Amino acid sequence: MRGIIYEGPSLIDGSPIVVIVTSDSKNTKTGDMMQSWILRADIDPLAANRTGADYSICGQCIHRGMPTDRDNGQAKDRSCYVALHHAPLSVFKAYKRGSYQHIDPVEAGSGQYVRLGSYGDPAAVPTHIWQALTSRSRGRTGYTHRWFETYDAPTDLCMASADSIHEARRAWSEGLRTFRVVRSVDDIDRDNEVLCPASEEAGKRVTCEDCRLCTGQRGNVKSVAIPAHGAGKRNSLNIL
Repeated sequence: MRGIIYEGPSLIDGSPIVVIVTSDSKNTKTGDMMQSWILRADIDPLAANRTGADYSICGQCIHRGMPTDRDNGQAKDRSCYVALHHAPLSVFKAYKRGSYQHIDPVEAGSGQYVRLGSYGDPAAVPTHIWQALTSRSRGRTGYTHRWFETYDAPTDLCMASADSIHEARRAWSEGLRTFRVVRSVDDIDRDNEVLCPASEEAGKRVTCEDCRLCTGQRGNVKSVAIPAHGAGKRNSLNIL
C-alpha cells in the first residue's frame, strides 16, 4: 500500500509538507516495514536541504548540515544517514507526477509494522495522524529531535533522539528513552543504553521489524545507541 496520509502545514513553521507511506521496503536494516516520508510539498528534498528549507520537516536537527548557495547537491557537511537522492527524491518526484492518492491512515497502517519518519521528524506532523496510522499496526519505530523543543512532540510513540550523552541524560531525567548515535561502541553508557541489535557492530542479528526496541516509552527498558552509519557517517564522526 502507498499513498498520502497528510498534506498540510508543518507544525514546525507552517510551510506546506506532505507525508507519504510506502510498503515493500528494500531496506535490509529495517526489514519489510511500512515507510513514511515527511517531505516539503513544494521543494524537492535535495533543494530543501541545500537551502535550509528542510527546517520545516527536520527542525533544528544538527545532522541537516549547513545551507549553501550552490545550485545542486545537498547542504554542506550534512551528516544525516538518509541518502536524499535515493528514496526521498524518488518519492517526491512520484508525488509531483500525481502517483499517490490520499488514503486513510488507519487503513494504511492496519496489520503493518510502521516506521514513523523514514525521513523527517514526526513532530512536524499532527500527532493524530501517527495515532491513526499506528492504531491497528503490528508495531512501530520512530525518532524525534523535537522532544526538548515542544511538548507536542510524539514522545509516547517515538524515541527521543539525542546527539550527546548530555542530551541523553537530560531526556532520561525526564523519563524518556533515547536513541543516540555514538562514535563507537566504547561510547555507549552500558548502565542506560544497549547497542542496536540491527547494527553492523551487533552483527545485524535482527531487523528493526523483528527487534522493536525503538517504540518510544516502554517502561523499564534501556535506551538504544548505534555507532555512526549511513550516508552521513564521515560527517557524523566530525560532530559527535
